[in-house]
Amino acid sequence: MRVFFLSEENGEWPMKIRSDGKIRPLGELSDFVVEKLPQALEQKSGRWLTKRIHQLVYASQVNHTWHILEATYRNPLDDDLKRWRRIATLDLKMLESALVHSNGIRTWEHVELINAMIQDGEAPVLTYEDVVLLNPPSDMRLFTRGEIGVSERAFYEAHCAIEQKLTIVIASVEALMQSLEGKETGQEILEPVQLKEILKWIVESFESTGLKNMPLRPIRHFDDGFRQYFMSNNRRRMRGPSGAFSGQMPTLEILFRGDSPSKDSQLYVRNCSMYFPRMHWKQLQKTVDDANKGRTLENLIATSSHDTTQAKEYVKLLAWFFYAFRLTHLNTLGRQAPDVLRLNADGTGGVENVNNFLRGRLGPEPENMW
Repeated sequence: MRVFFLSEENGEWPMKIRSDGKIRPLGELSDFVVEKLPQALEQKSGRWLTKRIHQLVYASQVNHTWHILEATYRNPLDDDLKRWRRIATLDLKMLESALVHSNGIRTWEHVELINAMIQDGEAPVLTYEDVVLLNPPSDMRLFTRGEIGVSERAFYEAHCAIEQKLTIVIASVEALMQSLEGKETGQEILEPVQLKEILKWIVESFESTGLKNMPLRPIRHFDDGFRQYFMSNNRRRMRGPSGAFSGQMPTLEILFRGDSPSKDSQLYVRNCSMYFPRMHWKQLQKTVDDANKGRTLENLIATSSHDTTQAKEYVKLLAWFFYAFRLTHLNTLGRQAPDVLRLNADGTGGVENVNNFLRGRLGPEPENMW
């Protein structure tokens, strides 16, 4: 286990995972987020919550945050330190989201502390990357507890598992594209039957995030439970966490055909760049740039002098996948939050009329569905 001391003058601030597996970069503030925030939100004790958060933010600013900033400034290329700082920022963002969505009052110090802690162009509000990709599985940050907390944790874990599978698919598509260009690649190219199984698994796993198993995860767990904390942060006039900001999905689709059926993937990426995961941003940018130069799987099939049999199978499978995934998303939201579709309400990512948005991105049903 690596240990960093965040101040050369003061050895009291070790950056380390505790022996009990807890990851608490901001000390008492992080302890509060993990252990007490869900209970405080459940009790709707807004005035007490506001006062307590103000106390914790001030203490954190004095005792922890500036040492973390100092360490990352001294070691800007250290990925472990950067991740530690990201988790510290996650804790601060969780508290801001809790205040914003429970009618609490933020302090200027809290706002400026988050502004100072963000890195690499990330948004100063809670994001999809924060709750799904950076949230420590062994010490997860949640807004709810009890049965609803179990559903919230399962929601994050399912999305994280989907992201991991998408990484495998993207690597295989990229390797296949390089083979069509006549380039040597050490990356494994999945056989179509393997790709099919992974894509089916993703769709089925995404369906499970919709709380399909009603006896275990009632609708109220999502709609009346933790979804409220994903809504736009109106104090900052910024969007909230949303699967619309998965960097993997637009990367895969743009690699495949250059854009979505509604021709808005690239525009959406440009307009919402700060909300996409920083860990996937460079790859997404490169994919967009390459597609604008004509480098997509569909285009390579049309121009390559190499065998395109396998690539054509990929195209059929990916066309099915995107349609099935988006149809599942629409149906899932209908179970999770039926009023959102019925009332043409806005989505958590700031999308106006999420019903029309999702239906518009479906595109035509592929011919070869299985």
